Amino acid sequence: MSVTVSTIEASDPQSVTAAAGQLGGHIAELEAAVAEQQAALARVDAAWQATGGEAAAETAELDIAAQVELRTRLESVRAALTTGGAHLDAIRVGLMELVTALRAMGWTVTDDGFAVAPFFPPVLKHFEPGFTAVIQRLVELFDEVDGTTADAVSAAVDS
Repeated sequence: MSVTVSTIEASDPQSVTAAAGQLGGHIAELEAAVAEQQAALARVDAAWQATGGEAAAETAELDIAAQVELRTRLESVRAALTTGGAHLDAIRVGLMELVTALRAMGWTVTDDGFAVAPFFPPVLKHFEPGFTAVIQRLVELFDEVDGTTADAVSAAVDS
């Protein structure tokens, strides 16, 4: 397991979601710029009927198409960050609530996710495997979602 209880505790998945929100603002700015450029190109097309005008229009259309492609990539990144950040946050909250509750009752939770019952009452030892399984599964799930989110961002950027 590469992710530990302490790394999840120190993580801030809400910042991932916040970054997605900021990216959404930049996407809106890009959309507005593209719309403005498309309108300007339409005015140029209507007013400039020479050979040079056609070449300029073709170049502008290529530039606009590249910006539209960038917008599509950015939207894919934003969607990955929004979804991934929300899932990571939910997993983190659930794990931290469980770990905090166990610690408050005298349990030890190791960084690799083992729940160790207090010495007394001895019957609590029977609950160690169940709590350990839940904690370790949440840690694994966090790692999986983190990897999936990173993969989705990479795919959007590399496409």
